[in-house]
Amino acid sequence: MIEKIEYSDIPEDFVKQAEKARASFMIGDGVHYWGYYKAGNLVGCTCLVAFKNGHGKIKSNFVLKDFRGQGIFTKLNKKCLSFANKIGLTNITLNCLPDCARIHIKSGAVVYLEKKTIKYLVYRF
Repeated sequence: MIEKIEYSDIPEDFVKQAEKARASFMIGDGVHYWGYYKAGNLVGCTCLVAFKNGHGKIKSNFVLKDFRGQGIFTKLNKKCLSFANKIGLTNITLNCLPDCARIHIKSGAVVYLEKKTIKYLVYRF
């Protein structure tokens, strides 16, 4: 089940695991989080930063290791993109590892820059 959450709803141990995997978290105006819950426990989350100029940035997509391969990442990403479209964002950028990039590309993102271990992508609405 996906719910809109606040940064304060994310357990500290989840944040630590996510940060080890290079996920980053933010607090402030225009920062939106969604969490995916299984049996009442947060097992995945995504973060979107919406800027006032119609642009956005996905800052985090993270699913706990034991829950990967179940479509959670894709569901969270769809929720994030749907919200971005609803609030009128025209494009969303993100940078991620190649494994995550494949999922974003399937969802419509386009690679605009590629480095050795990082891909930079954009969604356009």
